[in-house]
Amino acid sequence: MANYRTRRLIFIYFFLSIGALTMLWPFVQMILGSFMTFKESVSYPPTIIPSQFNLDNYMRVFEKMPFGTLYMNSIVTTVLRVIFNTAISALAGYTFAKFDFPGRNTIFKIVLAIMMVPGQIFLLPQYMTMKFFGWLDTLYAIWVPNIISAYGVFMMRQFFLTVPNELLEAAIIDAANHTRIFYQIALPLAKPGVLVYALQVVIASWNDLLWPLVVNTSIEKLTLPVGMAYLRGQYVVDTPALMAASVMAVIPILLLYVIFQRYFKDLGFSAAIK
Repeated sequence: MANYRTRRLIFIYFFLSIGALTMLWPFVQMILGSFMTFKESVSYPPTIIPSQFNLDNYMRVFEKMPFGTLYMNSIVTTVLRVIFNTAISALAGYTFAKFDFPGRNTIFKIVLAIMMVPGQIFLLPQYMTMKFFGWLDTLYAIWVPNIISAYGVFMMRQFFLTVPNELLEAAIIDAANHTRIFYQIALPLAKPGVLVYALQVVIASWNDLLWPLVVNTSIEKLTLPVGMAYLRGQYVVDTPALMAASVMAVIPILLLYVIFQRYFKDLGFSAAIK
């Protein structure tokens, strides 16, 4: 029996290792590619390991575009979007979960209906709204339309439904107001759900390509995903520089993964149901 279990574990870990290496290889290839020369990146047969490791490609990224400005734009818009989106979604989700007010079910059905509409449908109305406010080609146009999400309201409501009503009723008996109940009781109990959703917003904002491309035209007002497209020429792609930019762009997400690793398992499940 012991030998059978050992062989079974070896078999399982062997295929899990193959799967892990398969998923890690593109990332390793990106790092190695960032140190290659342009000749090595287009050579045949393909070059796997560069002949020498230097930072020339990383320096060329800053020469070809204002990479530092793009990086800061992505950080600012992501932070603002996470703060406002998570806060508004949490407040709205708590309201739908714990308050009984006229029209609650009807309004929530409308929220669910919005989730079923492809996001591209809202591009033109949002663009016209940004034009009306005079925010085109500004950072406001990137993050302000994304400070509320129907999916976020739905997800936060589901988490707050798990908070026992008895705790809230006991707090009301102790003369606690609704603001105190939300911040000191409900929100701490729903902390895992809030963090999972906040991580989703971070990744969605950091990788957002279409909306910044639609509303902004000046390269100084773009974010990393759009700005990195400037490394693609009309006929030739500077692959080593593009790989170097990609390595630098993925660093914040890797740091988040290291810090909040325990929540990324729930994040995968949430992304799947989204």
